[in-house]
Amino acid sequence: MSTALAPSPAEAVNLDGGGAILWREVRQAQARPSADDRAFAIMRYAKLRSARSITGSAQHMRRMQPTPNANPALSNANQVLIGTADPAADVMRLLPAEGARDRSGKLRRRTNSVLAVEVLLTTSPEWWATASPEQQADWVTQSRAWLEEEWGAQNVAHLELHLDEKTPHLTGMVVPLDELGHLNCRGFIGGKASKRKPGSSLLSGHQTRYAEAVEDLGLRRGIMGSTARHQAVQAYYKALARAEEATPPDLGTPPLLGRVKWAQRASQAVEEFAAPLAAQAAELPVERQRRREAERTATKAREGEEEAKAARRAIADEMRALPLPDVLAKLGLEEDRKEPGMWKAGEKGARTHRIKVTEAKWFDHAAQKGRGGAIDLVQHVMEADFNGALSWLVREFGHGPTAAEYRSRARDRAEEVVQQAVEKREPFNLPLPDPKAWRAVRRHLIEERAIPADLVDAAHLAGDLYAVSRPGRGTTTLRNALFVQRDVSGTATGAELKGIVRGVEGKHWSGLAPGSSKTAGVFRVGVELIHATSVMVVESAIDALSLLARVGDRLRGSVAILSTAGDNTMPGTVLEAIRPDAKRYACQDRNEAGDRQAERLGEGWERARPPAPFEDWNEELVAKTTRSDDQAGQVTSQEPEPSQEPEPWEPSDPTL
Repeated sequence: MSTALAPSPAEAVNLDGGGAILWREVRQAQARPSADDRAFAIMRYAKLRSARSITGSAQHMRRMQPTPNANPALSNANQVLIGTADPAADVMRLLPAEGARDRSGKLRRRTNSVLAVEVLLTTSPEWWATASPEQQADWVTQSRAWLEEEWGAQNVAHLELHLDEKTPHLTGMVVPLDELGHLNCRGFIGGKASKRKPGSSLLSGHQTRYAEAVEDLGLRRGIMGSTARHQAVQAYYKALARAEEATPPDLGTPPLLGRVKWAQRASQAVEEFAAPLAAQAAELPVERQRRREAERTATKAREGEEEAKAARRAIADEMRALPLPDVLAKLGLEEDRKEPGMWKAGEKGARTHRIKVTEAKWFDHAAQKGRGGAIDLVQHVMEADFNGALSWLVREFGHGPTAAEYRSRARDRAEEVVQQAVEKREPFNLPLPDPKAWRAVRRHLIEERAIPADLVDAAHLAGDLYAVSRPGRGTTTLRNALFVQRDVSGTATGAELKGIVRGVEGKHWSGLAPGSSKTAGVFRVGVELIHATSVMVVESAIDALSLLARVGDRLRGSVAILSTAGDNTMPGTVLEAIRPDAKRYACQDRNEAGDRQAERLGEGWERARPPAPFEDWNEELVAKTTRSDDQAGQVTSQEPEPSQEPEPWEPSDPTL
């Protein structure tokens, strides 16, 4: 129940009719309860997706790089609470190894995983100015306990207290490992808040629980669901509250004589005191109007987003209904000739996938997993999330207006959303390298394939050649050489795979990494296309390196050799990137299939087959190297005969 306020002298003596009203509002403002003026508990996260970003964060923590807002004289006071003096090493010790899988074969560390989360815990600056030493120590203890409880003590790689900045704070890094040992940042802080229920996201829950953990120290949470615009409005009202709390002028007691002059002076004093409040009161309707306009804009944006989502779902339905055999073929799997409907990938006896298709359903016997629709299938084979799978399908198959709703405005918005997803998300994820297998792969390429070591090492250093491995039959491990296919911008679009052990038929297994696109990029050695005066096309990455070895050092600075991965498809963007004055040679295998592929390249390409009797360029290189080694090993007193081997290939002699 409110208590009536006694009228002031200014209310009794009012010459212009406005002072009394303003004074009454000042008194009413004083009677209202003040807003919560406690300091804020502040928590911030930053996702770290690469070793480079982890190292940069660590260098900042340890003051190994310039930190303008830190006092170097106080840096020795900083304290490491968890971990060592090397934050990056603390993180690396907790990360799963690249290529590590659980018992079900699922990767523990994906190529797009968040490796670590940088943490910042602090308070509003004014809290530190008034908090006692005991409260400050309790804040450190309670903040650390909350962090370990929230993320799991085993996941907190590093934490330290910084005392060399104006506002002390805790900073560190956590590794988001779930109970299965997988990097799973989304499981900790992923997802967005509901529009009808602000603060419903996982991240918002962290902020709420952290504020609760230190609330007894006089700290509070920020406004639930607030945005930058809302913060500006809140700052305005906070300033207004501070003005309302100002002390009004002391008017004293009216004198017995000269009351008119006293009333004039009193009224003037009240006006001067109340003028700022009047100005702020006048601004309130403007601010409210701005807020209403912002809310209307946000509502329209949400409506547009809902329309786009609805149309995006329509596109997803279209992609989901694609014929599964067509999708599997695009993914690089092959249908078993003896068992129609069964699609396979990998070497015989160690298949990575054996997928049986029954209308719109599929089941992978190798992984003992099955579902329905093209999107689930791509997610499974490429180990991609929903957006990655949808982006890949849109890129590979396109999408057209097949119904009236697809031609609507919502469909146009959805197309833009999907296009942005395609542009922002890499549709192909390179398999993780296995550094331990590189030695065996390198030895195979140099010793068995006869490719010069300098060419192998150069491709490896460029990131275009590395080793991958996967479990084979029993306890064996299958190691393959991987050759990266790239588009003209250098983006990885696929990869050729080549086994290093001969199979039961005496041949080395060949294939493509799941998700590879033959129509988007090629494997290239030699110079960039814009600098190449001669361009040669072969059928495999092994042949590309072999032919580069054959052309000789003198020509390597002007030639580009492209592999089509056993296909006659040459991406149009690659063809367009070739210089108009460059000589073009079709160097496919010496057989009917190679001739057909060379012919399909079109006009302007000269046929240049491997020399007889060799079918491909690596076969010739191996034979040449073997003969050279045999001749070098022969001990004779006679002068050796001149070599009958052909000279390094001159592009002007395409017939060989």
